[in-house]
Amino acid sequence: FGAMREMFPLGKGGTAAGLVNPEEYRYISRIGEIADARQKAFWEDALPEVYCSQLANTLTQKFISFIPSYRRSDILGYARSLLGTEMTSRFSAISPMQKGALISRSAEYELMLTCDHPGYALEAHTDHPRKMITFLLYLSKNEKGSIAPGTSIFSPFSNRTRSWDSVRVGQSKFAEVFRANHVEGHFLAFVKSDISWHGVVPSVETDSPRMTINLTVKRPDFLGG
Repeated sequence: FGAMREMFPLGKGGTAAGLVNPEEYRYISRIGEIADARQKAFWEDALPEVYCSQLANTLTQKFISFIPSYRRSDILGYARSLLGTEMTSRFSAISPMQKGALISRSAEYELMLTCDHPGYALEAHTDHPRKMITFLLYLSKNEKGSIAPGTSIFSPFSNRTRSWDSVRVGQSKFAEVFRANHVEGHFLAFVKSDISWHGVVPSVETDSPRMTINLTVKRPDFLGG
């Protein structure tokens, strides 16, 4: 973890006195776009050790039963693209592990490194429609007993507060039901739905940047957004 922090692209973010424009304090890097050659070479070597196809398959198998029922046509679309129309009728009878393996074969994956500088916050949202599963691995070092906040999970006060299109909503409409600790080796995984409300609160416990490895399992383009 120490080597990962040392080689983490921090970007140009800085300390924020407030949250006038919190987007300025998050720096996102995709591996192929890292400008520093040493950093890029490090992550190209390191990430296969962290994220392998077995992890992606495990995540998909774990969450297959939580994919919203009104998106079942998408799951059948996966089966149809892989098995053909004749075999799709048998899809509902196979095990969750087999379903997860089928989806993993056609799903798309995106790896990103995100660095949240002091002052960064993100309102409650449910994620982009193409996302299916998000896996966050935290790299922050626990210094002097202070623990930075990771992603928070929110429960809306009203059952009508739903969104498939990931609009951002003020946190006054939610109760915070869980907050991950942003500590090295801790991780958080969740499935996207119209009630998968989550966000990031500003860090006041530490002035160190919050470094996160982010793996997203996406629905393939042929299924649309």
